[in-house]
Amino acid sequence: MIDITPHKKTIGTFAVVMLAIALAGVVVATSEDSEAATTYELAYKVGGSTYQETFFVNSTELKSLGALGASVPTGQKFDGWDLGGVIVAPGSTIALSASGTTTVTAIFSDIIYTVTFKDGSDVISDISGKYGDAVTIPTLPDTATHLFGGWEPTPSATIKGDAVYQAVWNQIYTVSWKVGGAVVETGDILTLNKPVDPTMDRHTFSGWFDEKNVKYSATYKFTQDTIFSAVFIPDTLTVTYMAGDEVVMTDTVLYGEKINEPSFMPDGYVAWDWNFNDPVLDDLVINALTEAPPYRDGGGMELAWTLMVVFLILAGVMAVIIIKTEMDKKKNKT
Repeated sequence: MIDITPHKKTIGTFAVVMLAIALAGVVVATSEDSEAATTYELAYKVGGSTYQETFFVNSTELKSLGALGASVPTGQKFDGWDLGGVIVAPGSTIALSASGTTTVTAIFSDIIYTVTFKDGSDVISDISGKYGDAVTIPTLPDTATHLFGGWEPTPSATIKGDAVYQAVWNQIYTVSWKVGGAVVETGDILTLNKPVDPTMDRHTFSGWFDEKNVKYSATYKFTQDTIFSAVFIPDTLTVTYMAGDEVVMTDTVLYGEKINEPSFMPDGYVAWDWNFNDPVLDDLVINALTEAPPYRDGGGMELAWTLMVVFLILAGVMAVIIIKTEMDKKKNKT
């Protein structure tokens, strides 16, 4: 018979040791799990928005506004984060509270801008203020030779940033007004003396135009002495071509201009009863003719007028010769 008691004791001691190790591991694991479960909350407040972050460590670096996706209000600058009354810059490391949320608030301050009005190198007005403050825009008196034309660029009524405005001066140029080539009124850019719009028979007044064909208006910008001329548009007249009782075609022409002769003739007709060298002065009906008119037959009115002109010239020459002959006779008798 074998005694196995010592063996049983060995196994019992080993089991106790292993149980102790296991229990110690559970305690360690429980302790680590408890520490890992602790979280820290950080709240960034920017205006009316809050950006919340959670950490498992008790410190962190503060972010910038850009990293949060936030922006600086127009006309202000970001001064940092308020942490319990202390201004802390982005990138600084802060401790986080385990008992509640750590809160930082964005601090902004107004930017002070300067708005300057100048006449050449002379400062007329200097205004300092924050974004949105009202701007008092100064005016300058006209001089004997120039008119004050405002500021360049056009000033804003409120401050939107640093700005410098320069005075604009317009020289006092002379202004003349012509109708049909004759000056009817004169003045300058102060008085203008613009005459009443003229009229012309069978024409429509189009406006006053300068030498560069720019039309005068209330916003016209004078850059030199200027002459405006009245421009008229002739009325549009209608020309109707007839062949008997049938309308062959219609055309239009401006008052006082000549009309082009059609390139065709209706069948059975040889000419039109109109001299196409004449200006058209009214709505017109031109009839097709079966026979050429006198001024078209090559030996009619045109020839008669030619012969008359030649006769008058010859008669004038003969009269001069006769008068000279008589004067020579009187001279010889003397």
